[in-house]
Amino acid sequence: MEKLTNIPTYSAFMQLLDNYESDIHVRERETIGKISMSLAFLDRCLETDVMRESYSFLLRKGKTHHPM
Repeated sequence: MEKLTNIPTYSAFMQLLDNYESDIHVRERETIGKISMSLAFLDRCLETDVMRESYSFLLRKGKTHHPM
């Protein structure tokens, strides 16, 4: 388990786990902190080799563009 905590994507995901209501009838409250953690997780995902390769593939196929 300790080995997983050294993986940035996994670590960022673990921080998200307590951010959401498990009861679908309870309305979620969005906070700046929750949004920041979600964006941090997405950033870590986009830094992975798989996502970089996926982005390159989409770029070559003309399905996306370079960010400004």
